[in-house]
Parts: sequence; structure tokens; C-alpha cells
Amino acid sequence: MTRTLVTGGAGFIGSHLVRDLLAGGHDVALLVRPTTSLHRLGDVTSAVRLVEGEVAEAAAVLAALAPWTPEACAHLAWFSDPKTYLRSRENLAELTASLSFLSQLMDSGCGRFLVTGTCAEYAPSDEPMTERSPQDPRTLYSAPKLPPLILLDQLAPQSPSRPPGARAFPLSGPSDPRQRPAPPRRRPP
Repeated sequence: MTRTLVTGGAGFIGSHLVRDLLAGGHDVALLVRPTTSLHRLGDVTSAVRLVEGEVAEAAAVLAALAPWTPEACAHLAWFSDPKTYLRSRENLAELTASLSFLSQLMDSGCGRFLVTGTCAEYAPSDEPMTERSPQDPRTLYSAPKLPPLILLDQLAPQSPSRPPGARAFPLSGPSDPRQRPAPPRRRPP
């Protein structure tokens, strides 16, 4: 059983991850903003440690968790206002806070990380994208999401086995209030 801290665990992707971690026997803590709705988690909230705070308050978060020290962290939290996220300067604050947060977690002994990026980090292309597709982030949302992935990839030799990151493509499904339509599929040639 791994002690896993999840930021953004009450969000669309995070709520599914939290359920999977609990089903796998992990001991899970969630960092949530005081204003965060926990409705996506339902009865799962009774099975996790809840810490109210901000990613920018890493020292306070770690103090609130003591003596429970995370062995792994899934960092999914990010500014996500659907109307402004692509051009908001809030993304710069998220980058600064995320780098400090991840660094302090490493210093505390946390050795495994999963950081989410975005498909918008890739260069536009008519071809299907893979992990090796060229990167060319062009928004104030996508550009700040790339450095944590690059830095964790550089730190990988110093850490236990862990995925370097995940880039999310547009998602839709149960518990997504926006119910975005699925992206169109390309027809095979």
C-alpha cells in the first residue's frame, strides 16, 4: 500500500484516479481548495485524508499531513476556468507553485510522481499524435504545463520507477458537468 497524495482529486480526471487508487489498496490523501466541491467523489471522501489548502502552500500541506508522508504524488491540480484558461496569467502562478510544491515533496522523501500535461503541448498536426510528436505549446495554458514534465523526466534517474507524466486529450463522461462532445475521429486513409 502506497501513501499517495493527489492534487486535483475532486476534478473530473482526479475523481476517477482516486477511486482507482483506493480500489488498488493505496492510502490516499487529497489536497483540495477550501472552495472545492467534493460531489464527484461521493462516499469516497470517507476513505481518504482531506487536506484543505493550496499547492502554493507546500510547507503547510506537508505539516498538515505529518506524520503521514506521501510516497507518491499525482499532481493534477491546475487553473481550469473553461472561459479563460487558455490565455490566463493564472497559469504562470500555477507553474511557479507546482515547481515549488514538487521540489518540497521530493525533499520530504516523496519519490514517485505523476504530473498531468495537456495535448495542447504538441505541435498542430494532421497526423495522429504520439508521445514522440513534436512539442510546440502555443497558449498561456499549454506552455507552463510543459516544464514540470520536462523537469521530472530529468529527475527520473534519481527517483524510483514512475511514469514521467501524462498528457490529457479532451475528455468527456460521467461526472463532467460540461458534457463536452467527444472530439471527432479521423477516418483512416
